[in-house]
Amino acid sequence: MAKPLIIDCQVLQSGARDRGMGKYSYELICSLQKLGSKNVSEFVFIFNANLEPNKRVEDIISKEFPNSTIEKLNLYLASNLFETRQVTKRNKHVLDKYLKNKGYTRPNFLILSLFLYEICPTFPTVANKLLLFYDLIPYLYFERYENSEVTYPENYLERFNTIFEADNIYTISQTVANDLSLYLGIPNDKLTNIDGGSVDRTKLELKKPGKIASNTSKFILMPSGEDLRKNNEKGVEGFKVFNDEYANNEYKLVITSSFSDETETKLKAISNDLVFAGNVSEEEFAWLYKNCDSVYFPTEYEGLGMPILEAIDFKKPIACSNIAVFNEMSVSAFCYFNPHDSEDMAEALNESLSCKINTNEYEKISKRFTWQESARKTLDCIVPNESSRELINKKRIAILCPDPTGFSAIGKVVMETHYAMSQIYEIEYFFDKGPNHRKVRASYLPLVAKSRDIIDFNPNIAKNYDEIIYHIGNSEYHMGTALKALTIPGIAIMHDTNLEGLFKGMFEFGYISEQRLLAEAKLDEMIGTKARFVGSIVNNQLAIACHSQYAQKVIKNSVLNKNIRVHQVNLPVSTSEFNSQSVVKRHVNIGIAGILAEVKGTKFIDIIMADTRFKDCKYFVIGHTFLQDKEVRRLQKVEGLDFVGDPTDLEFQSYLSKLDILVNYRESYNGETSLSTLEAMRHGVVPVVRKIGWYDELSDGVVLKATNKKEVIELAAKLVSDSNLRKKMSNGSQKTTTKEFNHKNYVTRLSKITS
Repeated sequence: MAKPLIIDCQVLQSGARDRGMGKYSYELICSLQKLGSKNVSEFVFIFNANLEPNKRVEDIISKEFPNSTIEKLNLYLASNLFETRQVTKRNKHVLDKYLKNKGYTRPNFLILSLFLYEICPTFPTVANKLLLFYDLIPYLYFERYENSEVTYPENYLERFNTIFEADNIYTISQTVANDLSLYLGIPNDKLTNIDGGSVDRTKLELKKPGKIASNTSKFILMPSGEDLRKNNEKGVEGFKVFNDEYANNEYKLVITSSFSDETETKLKAISNDLVFAGNVSEEEFAWLYKNCDSVYFPTEYEGLGMPILEAIDFKKPIACSNIAVFNEMSVSAFCYFNPHDSEDMAEALNESLSCKINTNEYEKISKRFTWQESARKTLDCIVPNESSRELINKKRIAILCPDPTGFSAIGKVVMETHYAMSQIYEIEYFFDKGPNHRKVRASYLPLVAKSRDIIDFNPNIAKNYDEIIYHIGNSEYHMGTALKALTIPGIAIMHDTNLEGLFKGMFEFGYISEQRLLAEAKLDEMIGTKARFVGSIVNNQLAIACHSQYAQKVIKNSVLNKNIRVHQVNLPVSTSEFNSQSVVKRHVNIGIAGILAEVKGTKFIDIIMADTRFKDCKYFVIGHTFLQDKEVRRLQKVEGLDFVGDPTDLEFQSYLSKLDILVNYRESYNGETSLSTLEAMRHGVVPVVRKIGWYDELSDGVVLKATNKKEVIELAAKLVSDSNLRKKMSNGSQKTTTKEFNHKNYVTRLSKITS
């Protein structure tokens, strides 16, 4: 039965009304109304009576959309950054009351924009909840944005509750959908990429911007803004190299949007050939597109990148960053460059001015990226679910794990699994920071779920939960968790079969005595197990979970009480919709990634680079380094090698997704599962691994398995020489990860242990 589509239009009353989000929202709602749907009985546009009205939009709706209603509700605003949660709750009450008065039962409710500072959009309690999502930029670049007064943490991460509440999330590109899946664990069946279109300016009357001098005849257009990921400095550096080396300084670089005096001064210090056009009108923007020689877009990240689509409208050559969202549009239509390499940027700019536009590709892009198509995809997904997805009686569980903001990858996995876990459990987290906590990522868990410090967990508190889950690994980030697991039985998820490092850390930091440390080693001898330092923990649990058949067998042999069952649950990751074989690359890329240590095979990169069979390849070493400073300095100086030490999560995934081949040969193996291998596989990267333990359990045809170091090189060379084999294995690698290592399977298996 058709129901109303209620659209929260507060973004059109915000400071973003005339920028990307506002323009996108306006174009989409216009197309929605024109297209109509059998699933929508009427359109209701919600505006905030406490914000300045947008008369232009209201008049257009009233005039052109007869089958619609405009409602102005007294929605609350946050007067400071710490009121977001409280104001959101009050607005939910306002919406619930409105729906009740109108007699609407589970209508379709679409939020056009979630992150609007003092504006606090939310869903009514009962509705088919739809969210339009632009990007995760402040989360992915947390180290740049966390000190921004309008971003972190209360005003931004607080709103993630609404993301998790949505029944369907519309994204403006597949790149954004992938980010929500990879970093937030949102399942792909909740995500719909609707793309977007350009703001068509080709039919406007042209108007020359006032800041463009009469003698500015040859110029390159750089649509930009004063944003932390727009890469303006490096972009200007690339332009200067181009102007100096290729163009005899004949070109000006016209930069749109407003900038602070400080930023303008900084950029002018790099190049004298800059023109700051300021915030231009639609007619002025059209003039710039029409008269420029090339469009230059050196951004580090975009949710969609409308300037690319607008440049295509004007049939202009494009030089842009080699990033996923542009690859998504086309792998051949643009002149791509590395946005961190000014020489590469200059070369691409020069190429854009001399090469012929790929007309066929431009036409394909124009036909695909239209507002009509975006509206159709949006309406096709509006099929209200009459039954609530909420379980009335969820089990209450406590999860003890490393703090997700810290170095431990297990804390990151727990955070990314929260969405799937929260569908069937009511969760309270107890975070273990360890004695040397260092923040490497932002965490939304404390703002979307109950959480406390590990020290607060005790036998009395434990009685409040139906189940207790411990994440146990071999590092100092598990010491507090291990102490609780030794005293309060629960379900231990064992991430390693060797906990010697954990127990030695507990001794060194005074958690246990030397006698207790020796006793643990003695217990291993008595049991006669291949596992090390696990005996006391596993024998104090109600059940055990591990991530491989190898670990399951080893742990079983360590359990004296046969009533303690040992189960296998695969380590979960989300899967990218992109495949490493379908992105723009100039070479076969080979890398080592993860924890960088000699025991994990970092020396292989030297052997590979010395072998002539790999002479045309590109080499990468990516990860958190436990190498000696001398070795790090050596790797940083190796010509032709990209050494990326201590990357952010975004940097790690970005570089990982560019690989064709991952070499992961563990010289020593202690039953662990390699998260970096799984994360590479989800991008379609083909791993070459040691044939042992968990690695050997991976399907043949998905990874190549070596029995010795020499064979590693031979298998890697085979992949380099055979592109068809790489493509076949890449597809298999990605499909296997999607099928066997997803969050849903993980939670299903875990739920059987807790039932």
